[in-house]
Amino acid sequence: KIRVVMDLPPDRPPPAAYTPGSASSASANAGEPSRVRLEAYTLEEARDVLAEQRLRDGRTDPNFQWLEDILKAKDNFRPSTPRAKRKVRRGTGAAPATPDEQIADAALKTAVQRELYVP
Repeated sequence: KIRVVMDLPPDRPPPAAYTPGSASSASANAGEPSRVRLEAYTLEEARDVLAEQRLRDGRTDPNFQWLEDILKAKDNFRPSTPRAKRKVRRGTGAAPATPDEQIADAALKTAVQRELYVP
């Protein structure tokens, strides 16, 4: 038996069995692939089962601990966020600055110099 939790839409039930695709797993007697029974839940069903477990006596039955572990891992998963692109330094193959950008850069440099200037 294989235990799985699937993120399926509510109107689609999870499969009840798995048929491996390799020829080595074929049954020698019948000539058909063997089928492995699945203990399958959707995410919604898994959350409902665990909520019912906790309502009974406040803890999860050891038979459903695997289900709780999977949901905890799923809920705590945070995909990595891509980092912002780095600015290309002027003069390293970037397009030349427009006159407006040059004026803005000069004004910013002047303002910073005035802030840092201590008589």
